[in-house]
Amino acid sequence: GELDDHLSAAEAFVDRGDISEPSFDDIKGAVAAVAADGLAPLVLGGDHSITYPAFEAVRDRCDAILHVDAHSDTYDELIGDRRSHASPFARISELPDPPKIVQLGLRCMTPQLRAQAKRFDIASIEMRDFPETRRELRDA
Repeated sequence: GELDDHLSAAEAFVDRGDISEPSFDDIKGAVAAVAADGLAPLVLGGDHSITYPAFEAVRDRCDAILHVDAHSDTYDELIGDRRSHASPFARISELPDPPKIVQLGLRCMTPQLRAQAKRFDIASIEMRDFPETRRELRDA
């Protein structure tokens, strides 16, 4: 039938487990290993500071990033730290030929963060712009 061409969740996803107290290099290595196996890494959870090393692992084959979060993580720096959990997407966006970034579900957009989104051409979709019902979303 129609669903015969679709993979089951067990076929489409492989859980490689957690990395306990990882360093930048541990994260990059774990994500690179998934990519080396011909899989597309889906990184869930963790502190926001894991974003940059995960991206570094697939940088050469990454055209776009879908970031689903309440926070944009595009501050220039936090308490003088340009590699903090608050700024990975700013660092990624500063790279030559950065990937297209789409951020979905943002709740905490300040004027500074809106300026960063504009500066880096990041598509920011805030929660306040979501329809309140599934019907409104479907009909949009």
